[in-house]
Order: sequence, then C-alpha cells, then structure tokens
Amino acid sequence: SGVARNPANGFPARPLGDRAEADQIARRLSAISGTRHNLPGILETRRRDAFVEQIIESLRRVRYVTIIRERDVSDKRTDPNDAAFDPLKAAIVFHDQGSIEEAFWMVFFFVQFGKHKSGGWRFAREIYGRLGDGGKWDWAATSADPEGFREWLGVNGPRIRRPGVPGGFGNHRKYESLNAWGNNGTGATFATYIQWVRPPRTHTELLKRLTTTPEKLFCNFTVP
Repeated sequence: SGVARNPANGFPARPLGDRAEADQIARRLSAISGTRHNLPGILETRRRDAFVEQIIESLRRVRYVTIIRERDVSDKRTDPNDAAFDPLKAAIVFHDQGSIEEAFWMVFFFVQFGKHKSGGWRFAREIYGRLGDGGKWDWAATSADPEGFREWLGVNGPRIRRPGVPGGFGNHRKYESLNAWGNNGTGATFATYIQWVRPPRTHTELLKRLTTTPEKLFCNFTVP
C-alpha cells in the first residue's frame, strides 16, 4: 500500500510524538485495568494496540480541526458542484458566516460519509448537491422532508454507486450502505439524526440541554 508500518504490530508507523503519546495511553490503560477497573478487552497486546491506535487517530482528527480553523477557508468548500467541496471545511465556513444549523449538518455529513481513499468526498458531495440536478439536501430541506430525502436516495442510489467512478465511504464507515429504507442504511441514519435534533428545535438548543460534565454529556447523546 506504500504506507510505512510498525513491524511489531502491523499498524501504520507513527511520528515520534504520536508513539510517545500512544505508549503513555497504553500504560494508563494497563494501570487502570490493574488497579481500578478490569478491562479484559485490552489484555491481549494486539487488541490493546488496536484500541490505542484508534484513540491516537481520533486525537489527530481533533487536532486537525484546530489547525484548519486557523487558516483561511475558501467558500468553494461549501459548493457541492465544485470538486473542492469538503464537509468539514464547509462547516467552518458556515459557522463563520453565522449559518450554525448548516455547520452542524456539514459535521454530520463528515461523520456519516467520511473521505474515501480514492473517491474523496464524492458520496457526500453528490448527495448534498442532489447529483447536480438542482437544489441541495441541506439542513432546511432534509429536516423538513426526511421521507422525501429517502425516496430520492432510493431512486438515485444506483447513480451514486455507478461503476467505474471512485467513491464510497471512508475507512471508519466502510461497512455503511446507501440503502434508503433499511434499518441500518444511510436513509435510516439521516432520519434518526433528524429525529434526535427534533426541529424546529435547533442544534444549539439541543446542546443547551446537555450538561457540561463529559460523562453526562456522553450519556445524553441518545435519540429521545
């Protein structure tokens, strides 16, 4: 694949700073498992390494957002008809423009579709832009008509999945599907997300009801 890998565990090789942080996390997990709470899932070295790898990757994503927040981001990042479309960067642009609901919606797109290794953001871009046929499945349109979105997705799924054109879900969502009506497909994910926000309640109003304690914040992220 061309990616340098750690010969000890087969995972991608990390910069020195990441390796030091990974070692620290592994030591803390082992200490917790040995003294405070049994963590049987990390007893096997390879499983513990895999878990730590996921934590490091998550931390890198969080830090990446901090970095791009400090840069100028082009409005082209919000345009689904432009190859430069990027949902995460679009979220920053929308936030800075005061379009808070659309910023949240772009974060949802970022998480739902991920970035495909060769197709990039094509799935997210083509769905958000309705395949260039006019209009967008933005927050206002989708939250007002989730059934209409699922009907559109059911009809246009084959066009989005068309062969010979790179595209798909990102690695962390690689088992996701574009199924419009199944319980585990994209249609259901969109519908349950909208149900969770419950418009006309806004995302901001939703977050206000959550406490600032990290543990309680996590517990509150459930569909009502």
